[in-house]
Amino acid sequence: MRTCTVEGCDAEHKGHGLCYQHLWRMKRQGPDFDRSPIKRAPHRHQTVCSIEGCGLPHKTRGYCAGHYTRWQRQGEDFDCSPIVRSEKTGDDLIAQSLREATPEKCIEWPLLRNRQGYGEVTINSKKTSAHREACRRAHGPPPSPKHHACHSCDNPCCYNYHHLRWDTAKGNVADRSIRGRGLKGETHHKAKLTEVQVRDIRRRLATGETCQALADDYGVQNGTIWFIAKGLHWKHVA
Repeated sequence: MRTCTVEGCDAEHKGHGLCYQHLWRMKRQGPDFDRSPIKRAPHRHQTVCSIEGCGLPHKTRGYCAGHYTRWQRQGEDFDCSPIVRSEKTGDDLIAQSLREATPEKCIEWPLLRNRQGYGEVTINSKKTSAHREACRRAHGPPPSPKHHACHSCDNPCCYNYHHLRWDTAKGNVADRSIRGRGLKGETHHKAKLTEVQVRDIRRRLATGETCQALADDYGVQNGTIWFIAKGLHWKHVA
């Protein structure tokens, strides 16, 4: 193989007697380009995670896939303990859970999870959610394509079939409301009013003030006050 003519560089020749990177330097800097050797970073598959004691292949930012996922979810102070790789496949884990699971506690997915915290598994070369596959094996196929594998434990990474059921999106939302798990009132990220303000709005509406006047005072849309007046929004505020 023909190599670069720059002293100390043994990269493959590209043109004009130079490797690709020295040729690029020549094009940018002219005949008197920098002829120092190119410092070549090792390919990412030839490096390992920077976490002490990990040793798994590097993915990005100096971390393996597992530690990078921890960093994304937990921030700079993430858990730096070594990643424990299970020798069991996702299929093995689901089969084991069907044999050994009890209703008392969750079984959390130890392998790959998505950003929402749900476990992911590949079955017959097709990727699916671990909890959905566990629900299918335990309770049969979903009644319709619109049915979801819903948790009763509110733990996304749980794949204990005792905590799973088939339900529609509407049924899941209704269950969430019954158990008070949904974001509502001041806890909702889009809320522009407080419960104290809503009570004050209702009091002022009762005295005959208009929705538009109240909307101007509180800096919200007319429709926001109208929904409160009709009892359609902020139902939980007495």
